[in-house]
Amino acid sequence: MVKDTEEVSNLPDEKEGRSEPRKRKKAMYKAVRDQMDFYLGDANMSKSTFLTKKILESDSSQEAAWLDLNLFLTFNKLASMLRELFGRTDTTDDLWKALKSMTSEIFEVRENGERSVRQIRRIKPLPEQPNIESVEAKTIYVELNYVDPSTIT
Repeated sequence: MVKDTEEVSNLPDEKEGRSEPRKRKKAMYKAVRDQMDFYLGDANMSKSTFLTKKILESDSSQEAAWLDLNLFLTFNKLASMLRELFGRTDTTDDLWKALKSMTSEIFEVRENGERSVRQIRRIKPLPEQPNIESVEAKTIYVELNYVDPSTIT
């Protein structure tokens, strides 16, 4: 009888032990999703000529072009995260699982069945690129002249 009581008392611990990896995996997936939100978000896209060019190459209408997930494996920050979290960066498998498991207001993903290509796209059209003249008009340049305190009289 004592043995049965011990087994029953261990059951909650086992359940708690199982939830830890689940929480850890969810946190890892969230970190990956957040990084992809950054890459495809308005703030980054207004400055990223590389991603903007890739989107325009895929779809000149600037609507929502689908990009191959393999492209993002070449990004140092994301590759480093995937290597640290999952131990590898040679395929899109872990990236796909992370992105597929959580929703985002910034992007959506799909697996193109005809070629088995995993893809991602921004939900909204690209942000307008700032007008160079308006940026220059709003920019303040500050020049600091160093004065050696020992020369002040």
